[in-house]
Amino acid sequence: HGGHYVFVVGQDNIARRQDINLGQSTPTVATILEGLKEGDTIIVEGLQRVRPGRPVSPGEAAAPRLPTSPASEGR
Repeated sequence: HGGHYVFVVGQDNIARRQDINLGQSTPTVATILEGLKEGDTIIVEGLQRVRPGRPVSPGEAAAPRLPTSPASEGR
């Protein structure tokens, strides 16, 4: 079970592991080339509690906090 993967919310809110292929990525942005389809719901918070095949309670994720630089402050 090597490689990159995400957990997807499947039918009846059951978590399942989905293997993905990454493209060029940065520490804050991942480009997923293969493995997901439009409309898939992935789990981005609470990953330490996710178990494949177990139910989850999906909700909206918090907006990501983008890093600020000192030069952008005060504008």
